[in-house]
Amino acid sequence: VFFLIVIYLVWRAPIFLGTPSIEIISPAVNNYVINTPTVKIAGEINPSDKLTVNGEEVLVGASGRFEKDYELQPGINTFELVAKRFLGKETKLVRRVIYQPQ
Repeated sequence: VFFLIVIYLVWRAPIFLGTPSIEIISPAVNNYVINTPTVKIAGEINPSDKLTVNGEEVLVGASGRFEKDYELQPGINTFELVAKRFLGKETKLVRRVIYQPQ
């Protein structure tokens, strides 16, 4: 039984010890220029990872997909996305959205 537990833990180690990844679907590019007062941040991560945007936890679906709308201020709006693994490794991505009201 001990041997089987060790094999299982070695097989599942990347889930706990690996570096998480973030795929941002929207906005697709950095320095995205927009003329509406809200933006939808959407993408995918491993569903077992924790995601925060500007320090606020964002719910991640069972498939790993996330999305949330944010109000924008005129000018440059910066969003820092952080995906964190169970044992502490994390990945950070920054997206800037430029809001130019009409």
